[in-house]
Amino acid sequence: MFRSLSMDVVEPTGITMQKTLSLKVSVSKTLVATVEPEGASVSLTWTSSKPEVATVDDEGNVLGIAPGTTNIKASYGDLSASTYVTVS
Repeated sequence: MFRSLSMDVVEPTGITMQKTLSLKVSVSKTLVATVEPEGASVSLTWTSSKPEVATVDDEGNVLGIAPGTTNIKASYGDLSASTYVTVS
């Protein structure tokens, strides 16, 4: 006999992270995105609006490529948060 296990899935309602980040060319810093509410576990998609200025990997590690500004965005479905990044 099979028994169905009920697992409560916590759906995310929001994503937050710091508003600004400054870094130098060839320097890497990690952005931390907080998914709300606590207990919601999702895989975020990270993107840079100008990868020629700064790149971001799947873990939120931002690398300065060239002087300028860009937005780094963490998203899941319709939810997202952005950090304005300045590279000098």
